[in-house]
Amino acid sequence: MLTFFSEGSRQRQARSELHDGALVTPFECPERMDLVLAALSKAAFEVRSPSDYGLAPVLAVHDADYVAFLENCWQAWQAAGHAGEAIPNIWPARTMRGDRIPQSVSGQLGYYALAG
Repeated sequence: MLTFFSEGSRQRQARSELHDGALVTPFECPERMDLVLAALSKAAFEVRSPSDYGLAPVLAVHDADYVAFLENCWQAWQAAGHAGEAIPNIWPARTMRGDRIPQSVSGQLGYYALAG
């Protein structure tokens, strides 16, 4: 099995995630990467660094507005005065129009978490 890993993945160090209605220590963390990489090494699996293909492949399968949201969400979250992690707390209702993206970062978090 060919596996790809980037040291840049360690930059994401979430403090919490929502699990069974409670904020808990995230299951996915840099320490888990080390466990997985050690197991892959022991099993003699090849681990490669990924190539950078730019955003073209991403934009081929994801909406440009969604990609822009991901690029700017953290800065918008902080600019809105939020101190904690960017976790959705506003969700679109089934009867809401699906073609109108909310203006607030809080609304966008819920919108993109459920956008299909």
